[in-house]
Amino acid sequence: MALKSPATDETFKRAREDVEAVGGKVNYEFKTSFKGVLVRLPSQEITAFSSKPYVDFMEPDQSVHIA
Repeated sequence: MALKSPATDETFKRAREDVEAVGGKVNYEFKTSFKGVLVRLPSQEITAFSSKPYVDFMEPDQSVHIA
């Protein structure tokens, strides 16, 4: 889940609280050049989180293979 700028500590706190409130889990927070959180959400919550005011965009987890 990419966060809209400016992504403050309060934004990260709110995202974490919202994810945990629906039974999800924040696995990692990206706070350097890319502002976002790696989350695990119940599938029925994905659409709801896409429309949160602090969310820029969401992408599903994907496997990457390097040849």
